[in-house]
Amino acid sequence: MGIYMFTGIIEGLGTIAAIQASGKGRRLTVTADFDLLHSRVGDSIAVNGACLTAVEIGSRRFVADVSPETLDRTTFGKVRMARGSIWNVHFGYPTAWTAIWFPAI
Repeated sequence: MGIYMFTGIIEGLGTIAAIQASGKGRRLTVTADFDLLHSRVGDSIAVNGACLTAVEIGSRRFVADVSPETLDRTTFGKVRMARGSIWNVHFGYPTAWTAIWFPAI
């Protein structure tokens, strides 16, 4: 798998398409306003700054589980997650890529 780094650069917006209870956590379905063609199940996708693991991927939609810990320690538990709400989305990049894109100055 490798080591991934988040740049903090927002790549697009995601609309919450569905929210389901999943034990004490939640399962989110997010529709992105950009293609997810290079994403795979298991990839890290940050939603409003919180790193989530994709458990399902489509061409413009992904599903991720939000653990009780994430709900307690991030804005996910503090703001109203509602179907139709819009959140920032960005990906983790392998550190080898970031060395090429963001070389040390």
